[in-house]
Amino acid sequence: MTVVVVTGGTRGIGQGLVRAFAAQGASVAFCGRTVAEVPEGTLGVTADVTNRADVRKLWDATVDRFGRVDIWVNNAGMSTGRAPLWQLPPDEIDQVVYLNLRGTLHASAVVLDAMLTQGHGALWNMEGLGSNGQIVPGLTAYGATKRALTYATLAMAKELKDTPVKVALLSPAWSSPTCSPTTTTRPSSRRRRRSSTSSPTGSRPSPRGSPPGCSPAPGTAGGWPG
Repeated sequence: MTVVVVTGGTRGIGQGLVRAFAAQGASVAFCGRTVAEVPEGTLGVTADVTNRADVRKLWDATVDRFGRVDIWVNNAGMSTGRAPLWQLPPDEIDQVVYLNLRGTLHASAVVLDAMLTQGHGALWNMEGLGSNGQIVPGLTAYGATKRALTYATLAMAKELKDTPVKVALLSPAWSSPTCSPTTTTRPSSRRRRRSSTSSPTGSRPSPRGSPPGCSPAPGTAGGWPG
């Protein structure tokens, strides 16, 4: 049974991923700054992903409960209000950069180190508006963090070349609190590839493959992470 961790799994896309993975038979752990509802059979952990100790706590709790971690989805993120940059409160900008970029970098560092020690694993980082070069007025800070995260993820993939650990990107299409999101991977080259639906417990690409509704990004850590 595939073991999956989703950060920011208490609402929105993260909550949809938790439910979708669990429905397909995966063992699922998730975190949020507060965890009020824990679906049956899953593990909910209160954690702040900007804190490395909390990320390690989530990893250790998952391993204690399920024995290992196969897939980790860095989904936790936030946006500023939609307004020109100079009209945003400084602390609002700081919070977005702190969580979306700094938090994901620190979480990735903890998780990748643990996966290398474990001997396998797949890390997926969630893209967003700005990742593909789209520019929307009023979302300067958010778009900048997502553009930076795309670069960071592709750089991690190169750093992990010839290791048993893979890393790739997830691009959200839409989400609803009551249903699972549609997600695709964005190719790291100019060639586009159609997305395909796969079960984390299926035989293609592997039991340690990809989140539901995702396809591999060519050139990203050698194809299917997992």
